[in-house]
Amino acid sequence: MSERYRVVQWATGNIGRKTLRGIVEHPAMTLAGLYVYDPEKVGHDAGELCGMDAVVGVLATGSIEDVVAAGADCVLYMPRMFEVDDVCLLLESGANVVTTCGQFHHPPSMDAALRTRVEAACEAGGASIHSTGSSPGFISEAVPLVLTSIQRRLDSVSIEEYADLSKRNSPELLFDIMGFGRALAPFHQARADHLSSSFGPSLRLVADAVGLPRPRRATRRTVRSTSWRRCVRRRRASGRRSTCRMPSPRSASGGHCSAGVGYGEVGYPSPYQWMRIGACDVTVFGTR
Repeated sequence: MSERYRVVQWATGNIGRKTLRGIVEHPAMTLAGLYVYDPEKVGHDAGELCGMDAVVGVLATGSIEDVVAAGADCVLYMPRMFEVDDVCLLLESGANVVTTCGQFHHPPSMDAALRTRVEAACEAGGASIHSTGSSPGFISEAVPLVLTSIQRRLDSVSIEEYADLSKRNSPELLFDIMGFGRALAPFHQARADHLSSSFGPSLRLVADAVGLPRPRRATRRTVRSTSWRRCVRRRRASGRRSTCRMPSPRSASGGHCSAGVGYGEVGYPSPYQWMRIGACDVTVFGTR
């Protein structure tokens, strides 16, 4: 077997804990370091922080200098908030960076100064940066492009995500940013900005790929009607793979909003294509 890749895990949040365990268990990787934000986690073994019974032998640090000194081939950068200074320091040190930060999903729409600085850091360290993720990422980019690739006419693309968040230990994200449990009120602009920065690059990537103008920024709250809810209940009760259309308010770009509801693994009932992967539905309306 060839030499194993030395990888550092940056942060141990909901995603970071899973990737940390993935590094430890991967036959082609060696955990070279672990960065944490919480001072109480500093000095703890990586195995403990990702829920493993075994001792890994790598202790968490809160110092980026320790990460740089590890001389890793790659840093899995999954921060609680993107910091360009940290990313550039890692790249300049020669470490490749793989990140879930949405800023890098569509380089052409990045802030010009940010892109120039990151590219300069890559050049200085002979390193690269790659962004990835499930949503935004795979669900909001790869799946829609596969489904639209055999459409002769594309009317709309609808992506809906479902998740049991009762087990997610992210109170700031759930309550402060997403607003769960709060009284109905006008949609706060800060939340709209968060959604735009997280999912905007993915949407622009899909728009470019299918040859559409880049969508203008818009914020809209759609209230699903009683008839829509009744339709959903009927579909669930019957187990049919079909679609329930929401009332169709015009978006800022002039298109229509629609919702697809389906059950099973993969189905292609005309006139639309539908796929459920994990807890997401992706529906493409058009003509094959």
